[in-house]
Amino acid sequence: MSLIKKNELKQMNEQQMNGKLVELEKELLKLNGQRAMHTTLENPGKVKLIRKTKARILTRLSGMRIEHAKKVVEKVKAKQEAKSHTSKPKTPSKETGGKSKRHE
Repeated sequence: MSLIKKNELKQMNEQQMNGKLVELEKELLKLNGQRAMHTTLENPGKVKLIRKTKARILTRLSGMRIEHAKKVVEKVKAKQEAKSHTSKPKTPSKETGGKSKRHE
């Protein structure tokens, strides 16, 4: 059983995930300290569970950041395309007498 269920993780926003990550880090630090002092842990499997939960949160945060970056890039591309479609067509220069060099 995980500390955070999948549907709970999907509903969390970035701030909540960062808060939960800090909380898990503190708990893991405490458990690792107990393990280092060779005291018996109440639930030794909890260390592995915390590490896996941290990895799930970090993976989800990374995915959210990538999605956000993709959206920003799409917006920039859309603005550039809109800008290029609204520009004036080039007029032939006066030096060529109104004709382009391609049609000589």
